[in-house]
Amino acid sequence: MRSLYGTNPDEWVWGKAHTLTQGHPLGSQKPLDMIFNVGPYAAPGTHEVPNNLSSSIRPAPWPVGYGPSTRRLIDFADPAHSLGINPVGQSGAPFDKHYSDQAKAFVNGEYLPQRFSEKDIAEHTEGVLRLVPGA
Repeated sequence: MRSLYGTNPDEWVWGKAHTLTQGHPLGSQKPLDMIFNVGPYAAPGTHEVPNNLSSSIRPAPWPVGYGPSTRRLIDFADPAHSLGINPVGQSGAPFDKHYSDQAKAFVNGEYLPQRFSEKDIAEHTEGVLRLVPGA
C-alpha cells in the first residue's frame, strides 16, 4: 500500500485503489482503450454490500471486476415513478451521445426516471431504430 499510495495511511483513499472501468472488447488494446472503454471512476462499494462493485481479493489496487448490470427502484403500486440506471449508457455505439452518459451517475448512486406509459415514452423518444429482416 505504501509503495502505491504513500506512507501516510490518513491519505489513503478507497476510490484511488478501487476503480471502475467499463471495458469494451476492442478496448483491451492500446490506444483503443482510450476510445472504447468508459472510466476509470473512483468506485464505492465492495463485496457483500448493497453497492456491490466487487474486485478480486489480491494486493492493491483493486479494480472492479463485476457488479450489477442495472439498478432499478420500482414501486409496484406506482410504477410510473420508477427509477433506474445502467452502468454505462443506453447505446452500444461508442460515438453516440448515450454510449457513456449514465456511467458517472451510476458510480455516484444516482438514478433516472424510467418511462412506462406510451405517452411518457413518446414524449421522451429521441429517435427510432427499425431493424427489418432481409428478403
